[in-house]
Amino acid sequence: MRYSALPERCNRANRLLSDDEICQRTLSWPSGARALALVETATGQLLRSAAHPDCPLPELAHMASQVLQQEAAMLKLCLETEGVEELVLSTTSRCDVIRPLNAHAFALLVFAPEDTNLVMARLELEQFIVANQFLAAQRTP
Repeated sequence: MRYSALPERCNRANRLLSDDEICQRTLSWPSGARALALVETATGQLLRSAAHPDCPLPELAHMASQVLQQEAAMLKLCLETEGVEELVLSTTSRCDVIRPLNAHAFALLVFAPEDTNLVMARLELEQFIVANQFLAAQRTP
């Protein structure tokens, strides 16, 4: 099941959907995904997430936060003017795609490499990011 870049604001009964209901639609599972989340960079705290029961998402989010902060600090030490665009951590059984959204948050997609590939995972993550930017824009006056 794929998620839409522009989640519907009304259901079939023409009732306005809550942000939580839209979030659930937005967090539908891409093929091979084990977890999908928006994470606070400084703390690794989950801001919005969905995961399979066997996926230790809080621990993975915290680890991703630490890796992202360490990589950003290393770039500053090397006097790089650009920041981290994306990090990919890969093992034989799991792949994590970490994409900073701004200075305070990043998106995390955890997937099984035997079920999908990195190209497809990046496309799914991009759709998730666009959908969440749409949700954030709907909340601002």
